[in-house]
Amino acid sequence: MSIIALTALLILLLNNNEIILGYLFGRPENRMKEIKMINGLVYLKDYRVGLLSVNKVLSSNSKPDQEPDEKTEFIFNTDLDIFYQVSNDTLFLFVRKKTTVPYDFPKEINIKQIELKNPDYMNLYNTYVEKGYKIF
Repeated sequence: MSIIALTALLILLLNNNEIILGYLFGRPENRMKEIKMINGLVYLKDYRVGLLSVNKVLSSNSKPDQEPDEKTEFIFNTDLDIFYQVSNDTLFLFVRKKTTVPYDFPKEINIKQIELKNPDYMNLYNTYVEKGYKIF
């Protein structure tokens, strides 16, 4: 390892142990997917919590690394994939467990959460393309 890399590692270690461990274990960047609807834009995002945990967030905010806000965003406390489909003015989310509907989420954007039992959820990995769903 070069001197520059060791110095950067030491500085980060002094500032934030979690960041250091994340880089040591190859922590990937956060992902964000823009979803266009006839009544607005929404964004599915990964939000890293600790070293290995990822929450999925549905937001009307396009900032990728902003901490989720339970008043304005759907926060799914899972790192499982979310299957989704846009139909007319509604975004359908196929999830293992529904989350709380935020009271300040834009009212013009219709979100419908569909909770699936484990076998049905796992089966979507084989059938989501033919059903016209997308995955995040």
